[in-house]
Amino acid sequence: MRTAPGVVADQFEFCGYDILDSYESLSVLTNCGGFPGVFDSSEVNRYALVDDRVRADDIAERLRDSNPDCPHCRHCSVWSVARYAHV
Repeated sequence: MRTAPGVVADQFEFCGYDILDSYESLSVLTNCGGFPGVFDSSEVNRYALVDDRVRADDIAERLRDSNPDCPHCRHCSVWSVARYAHV
């Protein structure tokens, strides 16, 4: 869910926060090329997600502010991501 905190249902494991493009179809973190000065690839975890919600919000805000004409960045949003982990 776009605005939900990193709280997940039973049988799921929280993986991190992704930043989806304006169309809610692509990860800006991994699919839109690099954004030097906004975030570094070392900031993503093993799932290619950001662990900290505050940092993810900051990255999204900086992407929107520094790329207002980019259709992928201008309305990007933070989503929490979980995976099914029931064994």
